[in-house]
Amino acid sequence: MFPYSQLIASSSSTIALAGPHIQLIANNTGHVLASTTTLQDEAKAAILASGPVRCAAVSTEGDDEQGHLATAGDDKQLKVWQLPALTLLSSRELPKKPTAIAFTRTHDILVADKFGDVFRYPLHPTLAPAPRAPRAPGLASHENPSDGTLVLGHASLLTALLLTSDERHVITADRDEHIRVSWFPQGYNIEMYCLGHKKFVSALHLPPAAPELLVSGGGDDELRVWDWLSGRCVASIPVAVAVLPYAVVRAVRPVEEGDTGKRRGKGKKSKRRKGKADAEEEGEEMVVGGEKEVDEKEEVAEQKQEPELIFAVQKIATVSSGDRVHIIFSAIGATALFSVGMPSTGVSTSVVHALNLGKPVLDFSIVGESILVSVDATWGESGGAMVRAVKVTTKGELVYSDDHATLVGSLNGGTLIPATSAELEALDLYAELSALPKHTDAPAAATPVAEEGANKKQLGRMKNKQRVLEQLEERDMKRARSD
Repeated sequence: MFPYSQLIASSSSTIALAGPHIQLIANNTGHVLASTTTLQDEAKAAILASGPVRCAAVSTEGDDEQGHLATAGDDKQLKVWQLPALTLLSSRELPKKPTAIAFTRTHDILVADKFGDVFRYPLHPTLAPAPRAPRAPGLASHENPSDGTLVLGHASLLTALLLTSDERHVITADRDEHIRVSWFPQGYNIEMYCLGHKKFVSALHLPPAAPELLVSGGGDDELRVWDWLSGRCVASIPVAVAVLPYAVVRAVRPVEEGDTGKRRGKGKKSKRRKGKADAEEEGEEMVVGGEKEVDEKEEVAEQKQEPELIFAVQKIATVSSGDRVHIIFSAIGATALFSVGMPSTGVSTSVVHALNLGKPVLDFSIVGESILVSVDATWGESGGAMVRAVKVTTKGELVYSDDHATLVGSLNGGTLIPATSAELEALDLYAELSALPKHTDAPAAATPVAEEGANKKQLGRMKNKQRVLEQLEERDMKRARSD
């Protein structure tokens, strides 16, 4: 069965994304109101061919069952669906693979992509594409096949996108530790940076109870709370120690020059052999020092790495219990959901509570005072519930809840969608564990500096190593463009 990669819950219905399929389920009865599994012939074949849905967002109009759903995946198609009938209204080509989607109040759609840009699209595409004007140099980093309007651009893969409650600002985060606050829609005007993360940022959240604050997390050992308009970090929350005991998914990262501190090859030739993951992602041979690299089986075996534990915050939200605000978060590949009290200032000493669900948490969605949690029941020995309902106590602890029992029962029963082993493998649910980290902290990854009194041979080696490092940086950019 397909696990639910994303849940979007409202007070009356829940949207469940499972592989390439979408289902709208009534909360009170558990009945399926609409589903892509009921599509016929060509429409159903097109859904299956599009691959898993990676990003989704909902825009509501009046009754929370009415509105639109926007989805996108690795096929780089932005699809807009009419709710509650789940009718496909349009499909537009995106320039690069998406990483986040958001709706504006006017129902325009914002899409962040792996090349670092955010484009704005109208809800409904124009009937006839307007003549495309020449691209302004230095603005958009790639052509947009669907005439999206460029809002802003980063120099690195975008990982998160938020609009502030008044929609005067858009907040974005990237793989290079940056959090940027830009004007909206004039994204070229940068209001502020929230700087302090030392590793990638993978999750952002604006607490509804305190919209002047921003909670961020990623590869660092802590969550950070910001006064985002001033760029000041007002508090930090150490969380890694509490999370790591529940991390069960390991990842193999592409081999980097800095991973070993050694150059391959002999004499003056400098070769860095490419691992299998690199070759499959880039789809081409890499050139270092003018030499073509060969990806042979024996070389792949030589470079085989042991899977490693990588900490990455997956999602952040907040709930209120009594007069306190609690931060709820998950980590990629961890089997627990976590909660911690919202700190005031400084380094938080609050206890991080964990509820172990036994399988890696994929997503969670807050509905009322309850939290619906989706887990990867296919991980390890398949079996068990795909969705559980939990709640936060007044002490901030997470406990199982009997709320929404009918909905949870339906999600664990009648709404499950069969999947083959090949379809489950194609989900690649934990790809971000390999994609988000850029490199290790090995000293060899730093810019080489020649020692005082170095001879010509040593200086030559230093220059060659510097060229290799520069080419590795270029490779990262090529990898982003290929996405």
